[in-house]
This record gives sequence, C-alpha cells and structure tokens, in this order.
Amino acid sequence: MHQDVDEVLLTCAVVDEKGRSVTDLSRGDFHIWEDGAPQSTSSFLHQDQPVSLGIVIDNSGSMRDKRAAVNAAALNL
Repeated sequence: MHQDVDEVLLTCAVVDEKGRSVTDLSRGDFHIWEDGAPQSTSSFLHQDQPVSLGIVIDNSGSMRDKRAAVNAAALNL
C-alpha cells in the first residue's frame, strides 16, 4: 500500500535538563529530516494537548505503611 501525504503532524514536548517544560521555542529551533533529506515546515503551533491518564495503585496490606506517600505522589502528579 502506498499513500501520498501532503502534511505530516509531528507532536513533541521539550524539557530542559531539570525536566521543566521549554515553551519559548520557535519554528527555527526545529530541524526535520526524512530519509536523510531536510524537510521544510509549513506550519508551527505551540499549544496544550489533551492527555488521558490512568493510575493503578497497589492497595494490598504490604503497601499500608506507604499509602500516605503514594496518595501524595498521585495528587502531585
């Protein structure tokens, strides 16, 4: 199967060495290659993307003394 595509959407998140989001980047800060050939960008957007997330917590007896820390970590997330 072969399909010609006019536009490919590339989503990325950029963080610094401390894991903080970097939000002041522009189109010129990115370089894209396909099969070793540089590609041009036709659009560039900075926007929040929706995220779905699930958390599974072990509620067994062995976790009883750790439960407060687990709850705090989940709430901080």
